[in-house]
Amino acid sequence: MMKFLLSALLSFATVHNVNAQDYLDAMAKRSCECVEKLPENINKQSITMQVGFCILQSATPDDKLKILKDHQVDMNNPMKDGQKTGELVGARMASVCPSTLIKLTSDAIEARGSISGKINKVDADNFVVFSLQEASGKVSKYIWLTQVNSNLDLAASYKTLIGKTVKISFETKDVFDPKIGEYRPFKIITNLQGN
Repeated sequence: MMKFLLSALLSFATVHNVNAQDYLDAMAKRSCECVEKLPENINKQSITMQVGFCILQSATPDDKLKILKDHQVDMNNPMKDGQKTGELVGARMASVCPSTLIKLTSDAIEARGSISGKINKVDADNFVVFSLQEASGKVSKYIWLTQVNSNLDLAASYKTLIGKTVKISFETKDVFDPKIGEYRPFKIITNLQGN
């Protein structure tokens, strides 16, 4: 009798662990499907938040109860347990949709960058916008919106930079554009170094 009871308990524990894995894997799969539907031009700064929303949306009420019971993580309180939820489901997502997570990571890396080139235009309507021409001939715009680390006195000399070579470090952020009525990516200067 004791042998039978021990065998039954071991079977229950094995089934319980498989079921726990099953519901987390199902959540990871639904989270991956949600993440894969995110637009390509998503604000790269908010990728973590968007993935978090996908994870929260992937959980059924039953899943939330199981996670609370099995892992002591309260999905109904994302301010307290949001990071734990992300780690728990995110680890499963890595095995379900690794290519999607790799793409998200590379997108986040692309949100910051640096470039060298020649300033060929300076617009100063509402904010100062530098048009920078790379060696390849490509021209991109960079906006001076916040404090910029620089070896130049930008406030006094930004108008004189036309024709000069500079190195710009930037962050890409989605900013609301009232002209088109939606958000669009802007390359915001964080550092500008003149030669």
